[in-house]
Amino acid sequence: VTADKKVGLLFNPRGTSYKGVIMIDGKVINLSKAGMMAGISEGCILDVMEAGETKEITYIVPSGSDSPVLIVAIPQNQWSNY
Repeated sequence: VTADKKVGLLFNPRGTSYKGVIMIDGKVINLSKAGMMAGISEGCILDVMEAGETKEITYIVPSGSDSPVLIVAIPQNQWSNY
């Protein structure tokens, strides 16, 4: 993924529970201290990308996890709305 402008990357599971991890440029990010995020009411900040920056995002889903998720890029000028 390459950012045209500075963006925040947000992660939001859309199923009943998400127990997986995300890797950004090979670095593993644990999405929940409890090891699971439940339902659409939870989410977290993954990273911030600077304008022109490119990153590789790998989505890893273990057995038993509900896998639908949203990874949302929000431009810096919209952060106050979220």
